[in-house]
Amino acid sequence: MLKCDEKFLWNLLSLSQEGNFKAGRFALIYADEMIVYSYN
Repeated sequence: MLKCDEKFLWNLLSLSQEGNFKAGRFALIYADEMIVYSYN
């Protein structure tokens, strides 16, 4: 399971299911690809 902020995880879920997400005070952002980077 990802150990991230819950708001970030909701954004990833929205992006993967709907192809868009709401980022704070900005307009709805549409994306057809997603890059996730993790380091330990």
